Amino acid sequence: MLFCIILLSSLVILYNMNINNKNVDDILIKKIIGSVKSKKTLIFMDDRFITSEIVKFLSNHLKFISKLENEKSKEFEAVVKHVRSRCHDIYEIFQTRDVEKRDLLLNNIKKLTKENAVPILETHISTKERLPYYETLYKDIFGLIGVPNSIFDIGCGLNPISIPFMESAGLKLSKIRYCATEMSLEDTNFIGNFFMKFKMESEVFPCNIVKEYGLLSKYPCDVCFAFKLFDVLESQEENISYKIIESLKCKYLVASFSMKNIKNQKMKRTSVSYFERFLTKLGYSWSTLSIENELFYIVDMSSKKS
Repeated sequence: MLFCIILLSSLVILYNMNINNKNVDDILIKKIIGSVKSKKTLIFMDDRFITSEIVKFLSNHLKFISKLENEKSKEFEAVVKHVRSRCHDIYEIFQTRDVEKRDLLLNNIKKLTKENAVPILETHISTKERLPYYETLYKDIFGLIGVPNSIFDIGCGLNPISIPFMESAGLKLSKIRYCATEMSLEDTNFIGNFFMKFKMESEVFPCNIVKEYGLLSKYPCDVCFAFKLFDVLESQEENISYKIIESLKCKYLVASFSMKNIKNQKMKRTSVSYFERFLTKLGYSWSTLSIENELFYIVDMSSKKS
């Protein structure tokens, strides 16, 4: 029997902090986090990320700190607005308003099929957009790289739930080892519960990839999926994608990029220049394929030129 191994950090967030010699107590930080996450599409946002954004903002607005006790003050509202904006750019844009339904949907599934996976996949923007294409997409990918026995899905969102579509493309559920990371602990728990329910051999762990990309090297695999990930990470730290690619221990990397901008407008994007620059510098070869609104790079990580 295969077992699901869920590697969840025992996260203890230390809210008491000193920001440029000004103390900010835990109750106040918790209030700000609560206000940020009171928005329905941010309820599963990672507390660690929110805390770090609060600290960054207040470090540049020290005068705000003394006014934050009043939750109706313009200073308090400014902090919440700024942090929500940062959360929107890296997380909220992928969430639907049905995100709260996913636990119930998972509980109601008795057998893992494409039909049963669809309602859960519809609670995430990216997986919902891929639904008409998933089966063909995986057939095309596996046609290029072979059917994998191990997958590492970084910044996975709900993509692991699409595994029934991978089965239609030749993947054997009884043979696959599926590792996954996501920034949000709540999202990580959900994916872990999914793997456990269907007794898949797996490892799931929360990871802020920008700060913890070194962890990725511990998970060798046949293929690493990084769907709609690198644009988001580059918005947080320029050139971080290079460090991440360099850290991966996989035979193939399949990375995708949205062909719509943050305002949901279609872009004339036929290539991703910064990504190709990194691949060229690292000596990797690649091919591309696309579906509506998404461009995929299939990178041969064994092709590195000496």
